[in-house]
Amino acid sequence: MSMIINTLILDALMDIFKLMMDVVYLLNRITLTFFLYYLIKYFYDKYRNKKIDKEYLVKNLAIIYFVWLIGLLFGRTTSLPQYNLMSHFNFSSYLPYWFHHLDNYLVLLYIIGNIVVFIPFGLLLRYYFRFLTSFLICIGFILFFETMQGVTNLGYFDIDDIILNSIGGLLGIIIMTIKATYFKRKYVLMGK
Repeated sequence: MSMIINTLILDALMDIFKLMMDVVYLLNRITLTFFLYYLIKYFYDKYRNKKIDKEYLVKNLAIIYFVWLIGLLFGRTTSLPQYNLMSHFNFSSYLPYWFHHLDNYLVLLYIIGNIVVFIPFGLLLRYYFRFLTSFLICIGFILFFETMQGVTNLGYFDIDDIILNSIGGLLGIIIMTIKATYFKRKYVLMGK
C-alpha cells in the first residue's frame, strides 16, 4: 500500500523538485508504512469492539509524523563547496506575486503543500496544550527549523515558508479547538 501511494503521489512530487535524498526517500516509505499500520490497527480494533487506547495511538502517530517531518525539512542537499551562508536566508516575501499566479500548478502546490504539512503539527500541539501555548510552540518550532535549514546547508530559511507553515499550524490548532468545543468527544484537551 505504501508503494502504491508513494508511486502515485509522492514520487511524482519528488520528480518535480529533485530535492529528496535516498535516505529521506527510504525514511518516507518507513514512516508511511508505520502510519498505515497504526491507522489500520485503529479501525480493526474499533471494528472488533476492542478498547482503543487513543493516547497510545496519538503518541505513535506523533512520533511517525515528526520523523517524517524532520526527513522532509532536512532531506535536501546542496553543494558544500559552493555554500554561502547568506544565500540560504531569504527575508523577501514572494507570496503577493504568487497569489496572482495560482493558475500555475507548481505555485499552487508550493502554497498548499507548505500549509498542509503543518496542519497535523497544530492538531498535535492543541491536543496537549492551550490555544496560545500551542501557537507559540508552533511558531518557535518553525523558526528554529527554518534557521537550522539555512545554517546547516540542508535547506533554506525562507520567510514564505514560515508564513505558510504558521498558517498550517494555526489551522490545525483551530480545527482541534473546534472539535473539542463543538463535538465534545470522550477525550479531554489538557487546559482547554
